[in-house]
Amino acid sequence: MHQSIDFPRAERLLYASYALLALAALLGPHVPQAVLYHQFADGRAWHGLPHAADVLSNLPFGIFGAAGLWLLARGAGGRARACLGLLFGGLLLTCVGSSRYHLAPDDAGVFWDRLGMVPAFAGMLALAVQSRWGSRPAWVTAALVLAAGPASLAVWRASGQLLPWALLQGGGMALLVLLAWVRPAPGRTPWPLAAAVAWYALAKLLEWGDAAVWQWSGHWVSGHTLKHMAAALAVWPVLQMLHKDF
Repeated sequence: MHQSIDFPRAERLLYASYALLALAALLGPHVPQAVLYHQFADGRAWHGLPHAADVLSNLPFGIFGAAGLWLLARGAGGRARACLGLLFGGLLLTCVGSSRYHLAPDDAGVFWDRLGMVPAFAGMLALAVQSRWGSRPAWVTAALVLAAGPASLAVWRASGQLLPWALLQGGGMALLVLLAWVRPAPGRTPWPLAAAVAWYALAKLLEWGDAAVWQWSGHWVSGHTLKHMAAALAVWPVLQMLHKDF
C-alpha cells in the first residue's frame, strides 16, 4: 500500500507557479533576442586581448566560485553543502563561459555563456528554497532549473524564441525576491537573500545602461563591465556568511 505524500500549501503553490511559467513559455508570444544584443559599449583591447574589460571583469565569478568550493571542501556549509556546491561550481562555469563569449560576442558564444549560468542559478534558488521551505522543494527546484535551462536555450538556438529563457530568469528572480521576505525555517541558516537580490538588481540595471554608463564615465568604464562585478557580488553575502560560520 502506497503512503500518500503531504504537500504543504507553500510547496503546492510553488509547483503551481512552475507549471504556469512552463505554460507561458509554451503558449506565449515569440520574443526574439535584441538585434544589437552583441554590441557592447567598451570594445577596447588591452595587450592584444579583445574586449578586455568585459572579459577580465568575469574574474570575480571564478574567484568567488573557487573560494566557496574551498570552504566546502574544508567542511563548511552544513546541510546546505550540496546547494552551495552547485552555486559555486556554477560560478566557475560562468567565469569560463562569459569570458569566452566576450572575446568574440556572437550567438554561439552567448549560448555557452548562458548555459554556464544555469547551475549557479539552480544552486542559488535551491539554497533559498531549502532555507525557507525545506530540502524536498529545493531539490525539485534545482532539478527543474537544470533541465529547463538547457532546454530553453536549445529552443532559442533552434527557433530564435527567447521567451522560455527570459521566463526562467524572471521567474527565478521573482522567487528570490519573494523568499527574501519569508522567515527562514527553524534551524535553517538565514542566508542573506535580500542583499543578493539587491546586487543582482543593480547588475541588471548596469546591463541595460551599458552605453549610458560608458558615456557618463567619460569612456572609462561601461555598464556591462560593472554588471559582471555586481552580479558576482550577489554571491558575496552568502560567501561571507559561509566563511563566518566556518
